[in-house]
Amino acid sequence: MQEIFFFDQDESPLAAEDVRIENATVEPYPDGTRVRVMIVLTPFFEKPNLTLQITGPKGNTISEAEVLELITRKTELTMHLRSEPDHGTHTLSVSLYYDDNEPQDVQILSFATYQDS
Repeated sequence: MQEIFFFDQDESPLAAEDVRIENATVEPYPDGTRVRVMIVLTPFFEKPNLTLQITGPKGNTISEAEVLELITRKTELTMHLRSEPDHGTHTLSVSLYYDDNEPQDVQILSFATYQDS
């Protein structure tokens, strides 16, 4: 049976307590109702979880997602904004955690939505 490797052979998986968010980006779609989120983690052995939350300019939550037991370092997803987006700065919070523990790494990104004319 052939072995399947999820990581580059040059990278060593880290213990759960050392896993971090290496990079996170958010890119609004031109329709103003969705955003593309890309997250890259450090190599890991135990499968981590992510919580994603988008808040609008007034501080209201307009989208949430939970990604459980990741199997690859890179995660890409489209998040839909629940309400008509307010113009202004939105915030994406990405939290990395294991089990029911407190987040061990958090990244917060700001972005603005826009809509084609």
